[in-house]
Amino acid sequence: MALVIDIETIRRELSEEEVANIKASIKPDSRMKDPVKIEVDIDKKFDAKMDKLALDPFYNQIVAISARYHGAGTAVRFDKCTDREDNLISEFVAWVAQLKDAKHEIYPFVGVNIIGFDLPTIALHIAKFGIDPLGIDLMPSKYNRKRVIDLMTLFDGNWKSTDALADYFGIDTSDNPITGADVQECWDDGSHDLIARHCKEDVDTTWEIWHRVHKLVEVR
Repeated sequence: MALVIDIETIRRELSEEEVANIKASIKPDSRMKDPVKIEVDIDKKFDAKMDKLALDPFYNQIVAISARYHGAGTAVRFDKCTDREDNLISEFVAWVAQLKDAKHEIYPFVGVNIIGFDLPTIALHIAKFGIDPLGIDLMPSKYNRKRVIDLMTLFDGNWKSTDALADYFGIDTSDNPITGADVQECWDDGSHDLIARHCKEDVDTTWEIWHRVHKLVEVR
């Protein structure tokens, strides 16, 4: 029994004040003296930081959630991509709560970087929108092997991507149309269907990996 989860995020729309504060926080190389070079250095670091904001829970927006549940003879899934983040999270939480109310054992939550990214992002945005978590444990302080299993660092403590794990286990990922690095560009281009498919394919790949290893890590 497990609930495999994956989310996709973009940089949310920022206010002018937020953008100004981000740029003001950037410091140039202390060895630089030429004002022109200093400005170029700041702009370069600013662009790099903006490119990474989709991975910062305080600056990102969840645009897709996919989840796949197997347990007690039940196999169901949740797949949605939308610009209405509050509705997306609310519907996902309600879906998980329905599984729980049906007396299915929803834990462990399984993912790749689920401890470092997916669950903290969902939890923080639940608080942001004032969404009722409906009794589902999503806070990092509650993570333990019975409730959350992160495949990214499961084997040797070193970071392993979904693709790297899939390659090791010989799982075909050729149906996945994009990578996580493409999500922002796809969103900006309006290719939301590709993001939805990517999120779903990542969950299916993660499930296959979990199927290979679950007997090694299940807590009894």
